[in-house]
Amino acid sequence: MVKESTVAAVVLNYLPTAANYALAIAYIVVLTRYIPLTQYGYYNALFAIINSIGALIPIPGISGAIAREGAIEYARGGDAKPYFAAMTFMSLVMAVIYGLIIALATPLYVGNGIPKWLLGTAYIYIGTVFIQSIAGAWVFTYG
Repeated sequence: MVKESTVAAVVLNYLPTAANYALAIAYIVVLTRYIPLTQYGYYNALFAIINSIGALIPIPGISGAIAREGAIEYARGGDAKPYFAAMTFMSLVMAVIYGLIIALATPLYVGNGIPKWLLGTAYIYIGTVFIQSIAGAWVFTYG
């Protein structure tokens, strides 16, 4: 593990939370500014489908299992670096898979009556998935 100051550790541990809040603020501004109230139901339908897809991607379970094994190894006096590397790798791989599935599900969205002009929000969401994954990888690596 990398030695760092307490301040750096706290900053890195809260980085994903700060990224989520920043994205949520931007998201609310975009949502309230550009999506007409009469079209809000389509938005909810789009993200209901996306969240259903996300329920099938076991990102937290995989990371939790690797973290548990890394903690056991570290408690036994072993090296936890390979476990941190595995968590970082899996986090990034699962984010890529999730992003690709969201993008490839475009016919599903359109088939359910969601207007094509709203699909940009799904692609913005893919960007947030990658940003959150990278922030999480930094915490696994340096936190």
